[in-house]
Amino acid sequence: MNVEDGELKRVSTVDALVEAIGGRVLDGSFEPGAALREPELCSQYGVSRHSLRTALQQLNHEGLVRLVANRGAFVPSFDAQDIQDLFALRSILECGALERLAVADAGAVEPVRASVEALEAMPASATWGEMRDADMAFHRAIVESIGNPRVSRAHDAVITESRLCLRQLRSEYEEHERVAGQHKEILQALLDRRADQAKQLLEDHLDEACANLVEAQRSAAKGASPVS
Repeated sequence: MNVEDGELKRVSTVDALVEAIGGRVLDGSFEPGAALREPELCSQYGVSRHSLRTALQQLNHEGLVRLVANRGAFVPSFDAQDIQDLFALRSILECGALERLAVADAGAVEPVRASVEALEAMPASATWGEMRDADMAFHRAIVESIGNPRVSRAHDAVITESRLCLRQLRSEYEEHERVAGQHKEILQALLDRRADQAKQLLEDHLDEACANLVEAQRSAAKGASPVS
């Protein structure tokens, strides 16, 4: 960790700021749409505006901050189209990786198998964050197992945005056994070298997650609308 008790340790100032501010965005300390005010953050962390702006630019690149010309930096919020775009990109990256993984050496699939077993072993007492991370580990394993660092970097960015979207919409894992079951079906098709079926199962899995999040977003937006 680069941050302890709200203070920056002696590492790269920009990297420490990215971790500190990004962590607060991901844990919900900043509300969706909240302005990240430079004077307050500079004072809190004892850094220059130049360092802060460099960190905010990096967070913007990672999808955790949105920079608006002449207005400043804001915590992203997601509408239905944002969610659909996010999952469309995930589908392209993950299904493409899955096709390559289906014809790779058998050992390449082991990280995917391990992620499935880890999710299945999750106790009923597991926290929301633990369930989310175990779910995301499966999707990361699919992409990372093909050994293409450029694809992995692109996927890391979209997974970071997915984590933020899930956090903001408070998506629940009440049926984590069902999610684990879907992961297991994808894994089995992969092990059986049934690439087309594995790809279809993954597409269905992502489509279902996308639809659930869109429904949650629309419900949240409706609840936030003023009553006339």
